Amino acid sequence: MKKRLNQLDKSMKESFKKLINNIHASGHPTVHGDKTGVFFIYPDGRKKYIKKLITTQEN
Repeated sequence: MKKRLNQLDKSMKESFKKLINNIHASGHPTVHGDKTGVFFIYPDGRKKYIKKLITTQEN
């Protein structure tokens, strides 16, 4: 079962990479997120944050 899930995970990652490449090839950015915030990645590789997350530190 775990092997089948790993194969599915790999297949999904490959599909998303192809999809992102197709979107960039058409000249459009894609939306992504990380621990800093939400950002566009443009076909030329630029990364532009559109929403930065605010983190608070607890003492």
